[in-house]
Amino acid sequence: LASLLDRFDPKYDGADRNWGNIFQETERLLYQEIDYTLEAQNAIRFDNNFKTQNPELYRRIKVPGVYPEMTTEKVLVMEYVPGVKITEVEKIREMGVDTRMLSQVSAESYMTQLCRHGFFHCDPHPGNLAVDD
Repeated sequence: LASLLDRFDPKYDGADRNWGNIFQETERLLYQEIDYTLEAQNAIRFDNNFKTQNPELYRRIKVPGVYPEMTTEKVLVMEYVPGVKITEVEKIREMGVDTRMLSQVSAESYMTQLCRHGFFHCDPHPGNLAVDD
């Protein structure tokens, strides 16, 4: 399929795509993504980045602890952290959380990840982002 795409992609947008390389890189990343020992290492690194480089912001975010001794390639064992999904805005307001502050902390967290750490959480869906009091 990648060979066909390379041959027939008109590249009207001016992009210099190599579909074979894109496939190989995607395959490599997908296999890394399903190795939970790597995901555990990434969670620990993510936590350390904030703990050591941004202690003020670290007090306002929570990274679940990882249990590396129980984690395998197929099973990731982490601390349970209760909270309200980030998309449940009414519940968050009912908790008395300042949603402007929440937005600011979220934005600051992502900008810090991108601009300072060079390492960021690239799966920010409601199952991964929660709010507590």
